Amino acid sequence: MLTSQQQVHNAYPELPELPFARTTVAMDEVVRYIGRAAVDLQVKRAAWVIFNNESGSGRKGINNNYTGLQADGGRQLPEWTQFFAGTCVHAENMTGKLRRFICFKSWTSCVDLVCEKVRARGLHVGGYAHPYAKMLVSTADEWPLAYRREWVTGDSHASISAAEKASLLSQYATAVHHFPGNS
Repeated sequence: MLTSQQQVHNAYPELPELPFARTTVAMDEVVRYIGRAAVDLQVKRAAWVIFNNESGSGRKGINNNYTGLQADGGRQLPEWTQFFAGTCVHAENMTGKLRRFICFKSWTSCVDLVCEKVRARGLHVGGYAHPYAKMLVSTADEWPLAYRREWVTGDSHASISAAEKASLLSQYATAVHHFPGNS
């Protein structure tokens, strides 16, 4: 008989299945790390908001995964696998459904991957968010809807509540404070 964990698809069967572990990271360390990243300013800001929002300000990591990256669908690009320690099964925050998550060897690799995904998907001010949102992100005010569609729901028709938008805009203002400048 299969356990509920074994019934959750595993895109990485070659990696070990690890027990769930709550991990934390200080957000000032994340700010310093993203600040040194060789990515555009707008990518830094968006990546910080995603990391902060998805991780509960660094307090709700899943085995060094702070951005909700799952391993029960498709695989990430092959060059990222070297940074994965394994996978674990844990109930998803929004639905309570068991999901399989990527476990990172280090929180820094999680930051690197979210920065790359933000850049590649155009999920930043000045980008064209795709493949799901399918929208130009011209201003910070448009960014929360693009994030909701691209990262959270994978649905180009999803809407965002006023409260969620306000929360994300507040976080975005904090990101602008952490990563000032024009770009």
